[in-house]
Amino acid sequence: MCGIGGWFSWDEKVHPKASTIHALLKANQLRGTDSSGIAYLKEGELYFRKAPITATKLIDAVKADEWDTILHSPIGIIHARAQTKGSPKNNKNNHPVLGFGWAVVHNGTISNDDDLYRYYKDSERFAEVDTSAIPLVLSMGKTIEDQVKHLTTLGGSATIAAWEVANPRKLLIARMGHNDLYMFFDPTSKILYFSSAAVFAKSLPAYELGSLRFLTVHKLAEDRVVVLDLDNPTRTFKVTRRPFYHFGPKPKPETPAKTSSSSVGGKLKILAATLPGEENKLVALIEEEDRTYRMTWWPETAKKPVADMTRVKSSPMLLLSEEGKCRIADHPLAVLTAYGRWKFHRRLGSNYVDREFKPRRAIRKWWRVSLKEKHLVLPVEITEKEHHCDGKQPAETFIIDIKNFQGAEVQIPGYMCPWCGVTNRASGWIQNKWRCEFCKIASQPNSGGRK
Repeated sequence: MCGIGGWFSWDEKVHPKASTIHALLKANQLRGTDSSGIAYLKEGELYFRKAPITATKLIDAVKADEWDTILHSPIGIIHARAQTKGSPKNNKNNHPVLGFGWAVVHNGTISNDDDLYRYYKDSERFAEVDTSAIPLVLSMGKTIEDQVKHLTTLGGSATIAAWEVANPRKLLIARMGHNDLYMFFDPTSKILYFSSAAVFAKSLPAYELGSLRFLTVHKLAEDRVVVLDLDNPTRTFKVTRRPFYHFGPKPKPETPAKTSSSSVGGKLKILAATLPGEENKLVALIEEEDRTYRMTWWPETAKKPVADMTRVKSSPMLLLSEEGKCRIADHPLAVLTAYGRWKFHRRLGSNYVDREFKPRRAIRKWWRVSLKEKHLVLPVEITEKEHHCDGKQPAETFIIDIKNFQGAEVQIPGYMCPWCGVTNRASGWIQNKWRCEFCKIASQPNSGGRK
């Protein structure tokens, strides 16, 4: 038993009160105390906080300035978890669950998550929790109608709030089965709230007549899907469920991942999760003096070589900074990425800096075997509209955890170029139409729809 909730404000200048969102978290804490989380919009990008702590502790852990940012978000989703499948000590199992371009909270049980992952063999499972099947099936649809159709393949009973990273002005709410979900509308502020816990109603403004309180409330009917949109009218769907189950012999259970950590020089920490035959599958935690960036990365292809990312500087901002140093210092510089290194060299007698990408030997071999590219040179300047490598690989998903000067920790979804390893926030990829800022090769959009 978990609790989900959230809000949706059509007037982006009207915001919920802090006391209301705190009450929403605390009301759903009655349904789960193993972990809690919240997702919100900031400057058009999706941010989220989650941890294996109660909702009350999460409220205290979020600093006042971050609460101000959260409350200015027109859309938000929250979760209070009661552990079922997947340990809350692994934060990937805590909600909001992020994968395949979707952030999802859910209450209930998905009974066929293993079957769905067995069927979609090319989709790597990113978390143990059964919730991970929800972004999986949503990612198979290219349109909202198609996404709703795929949602009907889920088994069990669940209430769901799903938020697409690449389209954060829409929110999908669904009730698939008997779990309750209440929707409250505040007509004075025109904000819609939803909650698994009906007791949240006591914290909402209401019309009073003596000792009577009147609310605008709706209990979402079974097998209904609601699509809330800041730019278009609300859409509702009544669906017929057809849960998918994979018949046949069950695979042997996998050996659980082993985790280890070490430190180098006091500033650099390495976290690695190792599966049999798949070394360094997860890489994370680079500490710097003023801020902390931690990258958790899921390569789309398990067999693709993974670099030691403890020395990687691979965001466009950092690469541009190194390029600027080359222009001033007048000597070549090299910056490592997950798949090789970018080299910067200033032209003699000019302020122009040439860029050159040198892939790792393992990556060149992988290109030859997997992509049939024998003598590939990554383009830096594209003279034509397209490159022959466009669309051959999907952008790879990662989360970047940021610790700011006030000590607040937030997570931001992003993507990594599958060719040169440059990373960027989700909004950067969407703005550039999924074309890498450095190698200029366009990836397949990894935003829910699949090609």
